[in-house]
Amino acid sequence: MHIKEKHLQLLPTLQNALLAVAVFCYWMWIAPHLLFFRESMQLFLWTEDYLSERLAVPGGFAQYLGECIVQLFLNPAIGAGCYALMAVMTKIVSARLLSSVITDKVRWSWLTLLPPLVLWYITTVPTIPMTVPVALLLTITLMAILPDNPRSSMWLTIVLVPTGYWLLGPAIVLLPLYHLRFLHRAQRFHIVTVVLGTLLLLAGSVVASSRVVAYPLRMLVHGIDYHWFPELMGDEEEMIYDMLSRRHRWATIVNRYNTHPSDNPAILAVAKYALYHEGMIERQELLQGLAPSFRSQNSIPAMQMISEVYLRVGFITMSQRNAFEAMEGIPNCNKSARSLYRLVETNLITGQYEVALKYITILEHTLMYRSWANKMRRLVEHPQRIRNHVFYHELQLVYNATPDAFF
Repeated sequence: MHIKEKHLQLLPTLQNALLAVAVFCYWMWIAPHLLFFRESMQLFLWTEDYLSERLAVPGGFAQYLGECIVQLFLNPAIGAGCYALMAVMTKIVSARLLSSVITDKVRWSWLTLLPPLVLWYITTVPTIPMTVPVALLLTITLMAILPDNPRSSMWLTIVLVPTGYWLLGPAIVLLPLYHLRFLHRAQRFHIVTVVLGTLLLLAGSVVASSRVVAYPLRMLVHGIDYHWFPELMGDEEEMIYDMLSRRHRWATIVNRYNTHPSDNPAILAVAKYALYHEGMIERQELLQGLAPSFRSQNSIPAMQMISEVYLRVGFITMSQRNAFEAMEGIPNCNKSARSLYRLVETNLITGQYEVALKYITILEHTLMYRSWANKMRRLVEHPQRIRNHVFYHELQLVYNATPDAFF
């Protein structure tokens, strides 16, 4: 009996380890394209102005923290590790919440797997920003640190609800609802009344915030950065090809396209370039396979991958246009570090050094692009050094010597 109880005590630890491994493996090897997709949809800056801009709207702290995490997704191993850590943290906090309503928490520990599984599913939906899982995790963490005394817990909740709404957004609604756990040991009418009163306080906070920020009430109720419209999000296949082209996995693209052909113009263009890069077709056949830009500008991943192809082929202005259009299509009106990266390259090649320097200055305030931006600054400030850069110098020669085929 003693051995059985000891094994039960080890069950939560085993569950945490298995959950972490499962989540990490999923993001590292099954869905890394979603990591790259999220990273390419934002520009996180380590500046006071950027932080102030986020904290100036309801839910801004959750958005800021979510974007801070997403910038790390440029490295898929770090991104997978972040998701695994969030899943384990969610399970640990859920265990704390479970212990407040169930005595035998070890025997019922499997229930603590439900919240991280829900959070895991949410992160796989491309139209749900990172703001939502971060807000949910922080909200249940607040729930876990509430005192076990009903009166003290309610008074603290009255303070936390309006503050939490401004920092985390509508996810804070879970906080007052959590007090329904006291129904079995306090006057039910009193508890229900207090819960409803706290929910009315939350509703009042939402209405009051509509008088402060320039957002419609409907968006404040749903959450400012809680959902993206899917019009330009693209499908999973485009995200996969976009990731492969971004990582220059040309042989993998050829194998994937030969196995599963596609009539998507952007995918076709990437596949044609991959075939050309691998020496399977001539340049003339490659150019014939490039679709007009308006056919490939149907989603953000499509525009980003076609920008990569146009740059390497030598159509610099079209590469620049697609990178810019992809950035302008981001649903929450954010900017994109990836697009700015490309705009630095195209303006360097076309000789627009002041414009390139403007984008470099922005990227120097990022974490993942800072080192590259510093190198590019030396090229822009000393254009004669471009002659020593084989890739950019060759494209600059092509640009200066070739009539623009599109404009």
